[in-house]
Amino acid sequence: AWTDRETQALIDDLLEAFASSTIYFLGTLVLVQPRLKGHADIVDGQQRITSLTIILSVLRDLAATGDEASLLHSLIGQGGLAFGDRSRWRVTLNHLDADFFRQHVQTRRATLALDDMAAAAEAAESESQSRIAASVRLVHDAFHDMSPEERLKFSKWLLEEVTVSKVR
Repeated sequence: AWTDRETQALIDDLLEAFASSTIYFLGTLVLVQPRLKGHADIVDGQQRITSLTIILSVLRDLAATGDEASLLHSLIGQGGLAFGDRSRWRVTLNHLDADFFRQHVQTRRATLALDDMAAAAEAAESESQSRIAASVRLVHDAFHDMSPEERLKFSKWLLEEVTVSKVR
């Protein structure tokens, strides 16, 4: 349900914390996980986690090296999260948006096709998919002009200094 304003505020907060080399607290996540086995449903914090996944996906797709892209992709899923013949993603959206999110955000190089993503959201006449596409564009615009070295530093900072607390 986030609009451009909330997404831009998160980007600005992250960039400000990065510039000042401080730890960033993303907030508390409330999860429901039956008997602490299997997947967990996010009760509170889905927009933050979805936005963080978008940020990781854009950084992955803008990465200067394959190693950097692979590391970022492993945080999104698919890579080291294979189970049998099925691949896993760390974040799965509701049944209406899951395929769109996988195809246009989580898949490698997907966030580089901004116009295709916007067209797919428009064709689906989905407000939530349009918001996802708009968020990807905002994140892409925020990081595209950053030098590859600065993006790498930001990615490392993001992995080391952004924290959440979980309540189950």
